Amino acid sequence: MHRSGIVNSVAIVGLVIGLTGCAGLPGQTALSTEPDIQAAAALITPKVLPQENASYFVEFRAGMSVFPGHSYFVHGVLAADGTIQEQSDPIGFYPWLGPIGGVTLGWLAIPGSTEPDPADTKTPTVETYRVQLTPQQHASLLDFIKDWRRTAGPWNLVFNNCNDFAAAAARAVGLRAPEGLSAVPPYLHIRKMRTLNAS
Repeated sequence: MHRSGIVNSVAIVGLVIGLTGCAGLPGQTALSTEPDIQAAAALITPKVLPQENASYFVEFRAGMSVFPGHSYFVHGVLAADGTIQEQSDPIGFYPWLGPIGGVTLGWLAIPGSTEPDPADTKTPTVETYRVQLTPQQHASLLDFIKDWRRTAGPWNLVFNNCNDFAAAAARAVGLRAPEGLSAVPPYLHIRKMRTLNAS
């Protein structure tokens, strides 16, 4: 089924549902903790290969590329001054039917995908949380991505969505992740993740 094949009337109902559960705050301003986040997004590279003695990072992001918001992450290599030297494509867990399919059919089990969505690099990021990784942690993250792509199961708006994917990735590198917050707006999910790992 093609994304454009979803009936408009069903889409409107889904948008109303999405507004009540996952929409961001009206008039919300950018909350990015990294001032150069948009400049870094313009330098996306297809993949990040293991490098000897590299300083790696993972950055969890919440953006508004789709309604009602989306959480995902990028990973890569940091330069000696802490700036991004090499960065992956955005990696998230998306409903295969697209955002409209997600909010209209999201209470069902529908196919999910981790294929990058270019929209994630073109729209505002409202929350970020960056962590430096050891080579071992970065290897664990790469293993996690491969495993998720094989075993993730269907996408569900409440029980197996982009927030669940980001939380599982965080745990894969030894971070704390929010529990029971799958259905909150993504920016709150990433903010809670930062708070949990602050101490």
